Amino acid sequence: MIQSEHRGKLSGKTARFTSTIQIRVTRAGWVRCPLDPIPAALGSIKVNGKPGWLLRSVPKTRQKKVPQAINFLLLKGKGTHTVELTFSLGAIESEDYWRINGSIPRAES
Repeated sequence: MIQSEHRGKLSGKTARFTSTIQIRVTRAGWVRCPLDPIPAALGSIKVNGKPGWLLRSVPKTRQKKVPQAINFLLLKGKGTHTVELTFSLGAIESEDYWRINGSIPRAES
């Protein structure tokens, strides 16, 4: 990830976000980029202005506990890609202070 920008607007008890993330890919072909956490109220994913692909992968394990799914953003081609996510998170007001319920996605390379 090169940089990210998260813009949000409070509307009632919901915070609506648009996150723009710049990701540099160093090899040709399709690449999986970890993208977590994914908000439950994900609206859209765009990569370079076009619809993007999200892949959920559940690791295999021999333990009885079910492993947590890992979310990957699929990117194609070497170079810098612009990823735009739109999503909503719940917000709670407490004495003129607003708190957001949830996390803002991050990308790792």
